[in-house]
Amino acid sequence: EVTEKLEELKDENDELKSKNLALIDDIENLKLDKHRLKNELEKNEELHADELVGYQHLLAEEQNKKHQINMELLKTIEELTSKASEQQHLMSGIQENKELEVTCSFSDFGSENFTSCLNNQPRDNIKTLEIDLENELKKTSEYQINIQNKDAEIEHLNNLKKIQEVKIADYKHRIQLEWNKNTELELNLSKLENHIKELENKIEMFKAKELHQANDNLVEKLENDLVKVLDTNEMLDKELTRILDIKEETDQHLIEAYKKIAELETHKNQISLLLEQLESKNQMIEAFKHQLDNAESVIKDQQVRADEDKQLFELQLLDLQKKLKESKQKYQEIINDFEIMKNYVIKKEKRTEGIQLISEKNDNLELKLISAEKTAIEWQKKI
Repeated sequence: EVTEKLEELKDENDELKSKNLALIDDIENLKLDKHRLKNELEKNEELHADELVGYQHLLAEEQNKKHQINMELLKTIEELTSKASEQQHLMSGIQENKELEVTCSFSDFGSENFTSCLNNQPRDNIKTLEIDLENELKKTSEYQINIQNKDAEIEHLNNLKKIQEVKIADYKHRIQLEWNKNTELELNLSKLENHIKELENKIEMFKAKELHQANDNLVEKLENDLVKVLDTNEMLDKELTRILDIKEETDQHLIEAYKKIAELETHKNQISLLLEQLESKNQMIEAFKHQLDNAESVIKDQQVRADEDKQLFELQLLDLQKKLKESKQKYQEIINDFEIMKNYVIKKEKRTEGIQLISEKNDNLELKLISAEKTAIEWQKKI
């Protein structure tokens, strides 16, 4: 048996070593996965850094473009304001010319061409300024559209930046999970290594005991333990067989008791039915007596019929008394059987604890029998 235990310990040691090798392979694979994920994260971080730099350059360029556009818009606005002031100045000149036209005559300027020239020149300047103003307004609207488009591009770049940040956070989370798995596997590996060392120490201890001590005492002790275990097992088997026999016998008695209870219930129902019939007969007699008291003339005419009914009733009463007597005899037989079963159950109650439940059921049965006995006595009193 010592050699068998040594073989079992060796097998367990070999199994643990194989598990240890499998765990080492898993750890190596996880380390490779970790290294791969780390490289991917570094690449993604580099790409993200490059993208951020590109985004920053794009943002700087867009801001410079926006600044230039704003400066151009300011210049355009200044030009428009200057042109507007010039236009206003021309309008004031036109007003002055109109006043001159009103105050001066043609003879003052020498000819009609002079006044027409003065009138046409400001109008041409006004049309030119209006055309320039419309062109500048179109340019301004185009500049605003470009600014809106650039803002949309900047917002798109910001969204891309956020997406890249989310991806980087996800990679970091995955790397942390892999790191936790590696840590857990390393702990399990260290535990298995310690367990293997303990098993190896136990094997060495058994080998040392086998070399330096006699195995006779151990073998004798194991044999004695085996004999004790076998004896205990045999004793338990016998006890179990005895308990099963008692249980089977008790089940049979319970079945018989349930049958007798069912018979008692049927007799009880029959007695209740007879009582109902007797009650109905009594009611009929009372009604008949009442009719006799109220109508003496009717009583004289039906005296013969009453006598016949009385005889019939007496015969039925005798029949009922006979049935009651038979029911009492059956009831007494059930009581005797119940007493026999009760004594048997009380004897068996000392052997096993399970008989207590049967005693409780017998108590319930006894209560039912007592109740049936009371009902029968009351019915007898009524008769």
